[in-house]
Amino acid sequence: MSKLKVVLKNVLIQNLKSPIFIFMLFFPIIIGAVGTIIGRSNSGSAKIAVISSDKALAKTFSNFNSDDTKYLTKYDDQKTAKKALIDQDIDGYLVLKESKGEIAATLYKTNQSSKIYEQDIELAVNQIGLNVKAQQMNLPPATLKKIVEPTEFKQHTSMVSNHKLVTQDQSKMITKMLAVMAVTFIFFFLLIIYMTQMATNIGREKGERVMEIILSSTSAKTQFLGEVGGVFLTMVVQVLIYLAMILGFVKYFQVTKSFDGFLRNLNWGLLFSPEMIYTLIFGIMGVFLYLVVAAMLGALVSNIEQVNQSIIPLMVPAMIAYILVFASIGGGMNGLVKVCAFIPFISQTLMPSLLVLGKVTWLEALTSMLIYLVVTILMSFISIKLYRSNVLVYSQKGVWDSFKSSLSLRKKAKMG
Repeated sequence: MSKLKVVLKNVLIQNLKSPIFIFMLFFPIIIGAVGTIIGRSNSGSAKIAVISSDKALAKTFSNFNSDDTKYLTKYDDQKTAKKALIDQDIDGYLVLKESKGEIAATLYKTNQSSKIYEQDIELAVNQIGLNVKAQQMNLPPATLKKIVEPTEFKQHTSMVSNHKLVTQDQSKMITKMLAVMAVTFIFFFLLIIYMTQMATNIGREKGERVMEIILSSTSAKTQFLGEVGGVFLTMVVQVLIYLAMILGFVKYFQVTKSFDGFLRNLNWGLLFSPEMIYTLIFGIMGVFLYLVVAAMLGALVSNIEQVNQSIIPLMVPAMIAYILVFASIGGGMNGLVKVCAFIPFISQTLMPSLLVLGKVTWLEALTSMLIYLVVTILMSFISIKLYRSNVLVYSQKGVWDSFKSSLSLRKKAKMG
């Protein structure tokens, strides 16, 4: 077995056994469980007590019961309804007052009444108020129905793609956009974790003089590729496990009633769509480039205390990419956003979002990926050279000064 395979295998096994890797595997499950608990606590119908001196009027609200709102008439006065609200037996109470054919309604709730949909209650109050006025004016129910019947209004949304209007199901596009954003967020999360781990490991080995022992039996290039490759394969393993979890999630919820809303469009066709595959490949490429640069920065530091100072600037473009994603959704700065989608360190997050929004063509998307690939190859060569010339150099000048010193030494070596 070659020395590269030995280093790569050792780094991979070490990372797979690490507590942080195990934690990150269970992290989505923990988040999902917490989200489910919170969702269930906020689910169910909002219970609204209706208080009125006219019991018949109060009972008419039962005709507007829905999955979101249930109207109760068992409370006789405002005092008992208030006590029930304090005890959280109800989510709110509605006080009705009728004067000269006019109904005035006041809703009382607390800051914990998050399940109340005011628009549903307002709709019910308005409808009942119209019915009361119609009765006073002796309007037949059929006439009233015709008066309040809304005018037909349809909405047709098209997507501008390659200077053409393309008809697309809006709900499916939103689902695809949310799915792409979720995938890019996962890669952003992995990027931060593994980039920090990469730089920290190399910085620790260098600071503790362990690197001198390691490089006595192998070359700097082999050690660099083994370190980066081992961490990268760890990330790939984690991504594959996440994909298995997502596929299991979709398969389970497709046969349950919980598979509703935008989840209804989260199907196999979307998961294996060209846009999702593009996002996945670009995300993996993005993490690799960040790992290469993080390994180089780890070699430039003199001790582990300098690691955070070196990688913080590397996090900035990743965060800028996410800001530009939200800017593209809002439709602002279209020209600037499109230019940034071709800039490495940003494009791995931004370009997939623009692609699914139809703001770039497939040719532009593939061009951005090609640029990223070329930059990754170039940065790999540069990082290996800087790693080789700095990993055994101990200086307290700082990362930037070490970087400049490396360039000066290389120029002198070429001139000599």
